[in-house]
Amino acid sequence: MKIHTAHFGERDIEASDIISFPKGLPGLPNKHQFALLPEDLDPPVFLFLQSTEDADLAFTVSMAQKFGITYDDTLLTDTEMQTLGLKAFSDAIVLLLISENHDHPHRRQFDPKFIPHISNPIIVNPLTRKGLYKELRGVHCSATISALAETDDDAEVAKENYMRFLAMMQAGIKAP
Repeated sequence: MKIHTAHFGERDIEASDIISFPKGLPGLPNKHQFALLPEDLDPPVFLFLQSTEDADLAFTVSMAQKFGITYDDTLLTDTEMQTLGLKAFSDAIVLLLISENHDHPHRRQFDPKFIPHISNPIIVNPLTRKGLYKELRGVHCSATISALAETDDDAEVAKENYMRFLAMMQAGIKAP
């Protein structure tokens, strides 16, 4: 099937690839159908959670493990596991909304900070194609991902990741 997107033009996706959010997303209770569109690099670092119902609605996301962030099986309640049709939490895919931190006091031109929203993961069952947004209350943690590499060997990769992210942000694809 074809979907129309404001940022990526017309895209062909399989109907079976649509992720359904039975409860919608915060602030978007009437938007239930989304597709994951990877960036055009292999392997992708960033993906886009594109609404199939609203061409203008897309979020920048990434797999939590890409940033070394893991969650254990206490993340979901039994009811949430049933809603997603998960038998084991290890079968889930955990996505994080990603945004740029414009307020970081040490931000330099090529050292912006990416913010993976770790206290608001999106959990998807890849078998049932059902997803949910989980707000973790009482979690006092934060993570900021720097595009600046630890070593010179990684500097070019880090800069490329940043430039891809910046291009996405400039295209108007922003996480809430």
